[in-house]
Amino acid sequence: MIQLVSFRGHSSLVQYIPSKLGKYEIKFFWMCECDTGYAIDGCICAGKFQGEKPTQNLAFNVVKLLVVNITTDNSFASVLLTEYLLEKNLTMVGSLRRNKRDVPIELKDCKNQHLYTSRFAFNNYLTIIIYTPKKNKRVLLLSTMQYESSNDEEHSKKKPEIIKYYNSTKGGVDMMDQKIWLCTCKHKTKRRPVVIWSNIMEVAEYNAYMLFQM
Repeated sequence: MIQLVSFRGHSSLVQYIPSKLGKYEIKFFWMCECDTGYAIDGCICAGKFQGEKPTQNLAFNVVKLLVVNITTDNSFASVLLTEYLLEKNLTMVGSLRRNKRDVPIELKDCKNQHLYTSRFAFNNYLTIIIYTPKKNKRVLLLSTMQYESSNDEEHSKKKPEIIKYYNSTKGGVDMMDQKIWLCTCKHKTKRRPVVIWSNIMEVAEYNAYMLFQM
């Protein structure tokens, strides 16, 4: 998953993301344990160097670098990635964007889908599901772990098993990011190395605290 660190200095690493609070962010990719948020591995989004071509399949390459059994958000999930992971005997559950080429046409146009209902699509190894948790909102996920159209009929919202598993395992990076933000030692600076070093040290401090707790 992605961690965004605000930075207003001049740097090729800074990305302008107007929907975020800081707007100017340095992007870190982290692989975290889902229950505690313990950071197992990570890397920084360095972009491209001058004269290089834009990076192709960035999300795919990041997960290859950090790979374990994966739950990921829609920044990373793709059919290409699931194929790679299956070759390594690893499974994946992730949310998808509806504009991805991998999504079947039948799942892209579901405006009339009723509340708390699901549609499934299958191939030899992959399940794609679209679920309606709220009016005018639809959630699209893919999975190579679950290969059946099963819903929890006892739950009031009839959540599919894929949705329930995704919700229970998706929050590792968010948990880590939230907790280090609450006790951050960062201060305003326009020196990029200081910002990056401070963030890495805070993640290391959080990991040490998790180990102490355990």
